[in-house]
Amino acid sequence: MKDILINVISTQKLSISKQNQTLITSWKFIIINEIDIKLILTKEKSDDKETIEQLINAVKNLNKENINLKNDVLNIKKDVEELKNVLSILSNKILDESSIINNYIELINIKKWIIEKSEKNINKEFKLIYKATKDGDSASKYHELCDNKYPTITLIKTKKNRRFGHYMDQNVIIKQANYIKDEKAFLFSLDKIKKYDIKKPDYAMYYHTSYGPCFGYTTDIHLKDKFLSREDNPERNAKYYTYDVPSDTELTGESNFGVEEVEVYQIIY
Repeated sequence: MKDILINVISTQKLSISKQNQTLITSWKFIIINEIDIKLILTKEKSDDKETIEQLINAVKNLNKENINLKNDVLNIKKDVEELKNVLSILSNKILDESSIINNYIELINIKKWIIEKSEKNINKEFKLIYKATKDGDSASKYHELCDNKYPTITLIKTKKNRRFGHYMDQNVIIKQANYIKDEKAFLFSLDKIKKYDIKKPDYAMYYHTSYGPCFGYTTDIHLKDKFLSREDNPERNAKYYTYDVPSDTELTGESNFGVEEVEVYQIIY
């Protein structure tokens, strides 16, 4: 506090007598309140009165700034606590289970993108319902574990270490090959930290029992049966039709890609 007051005095360019300098550097002076200062003021030389009045005003202003700073700190603490609560809910299992999400920031970005589209507050659980390297990469196993469990986040990691994903909001019961409409679906890149909104909601996702995850018309991203053991899973060889993705190989870096891992999380609201 002493250093702060001395700094205030120096920035105010105050002219202070040696006697007042001694007072300022004493701890007793530092902790006295405004009434005590005014009592001292009456005992000081007359030419120092203006100086001490300036000091009082400077301390008042400093106190106001401290109050505002304190409020800001309290608000920040509140935000941090809320964030910690969210992270404790979302991250306990995800960061342990996932070999695709690397850190809290990526998790926060996914949460933020979902809230922007779904207008739902995610304060519950991300439940891992499918992991290709653990459960198998056949289309049948993927559908067995993932069908009719929306909303979901699907994460994909390529053999060249590109990481991206897809959010599906619509909770529908699927029984046959068809496109699924979803106005809130989107693709995203964890590497580029970007979200790609849907342009044609009627083709948000393609369902077929012979395929793994397929997003978009014909499709924009298409994982074939036994996708971990093949190199020809296509990222559409034309500008994306369904999602607002700017280039042919935006997500994977190549027209046909190999898959290292796929994870599907069911969002429990």
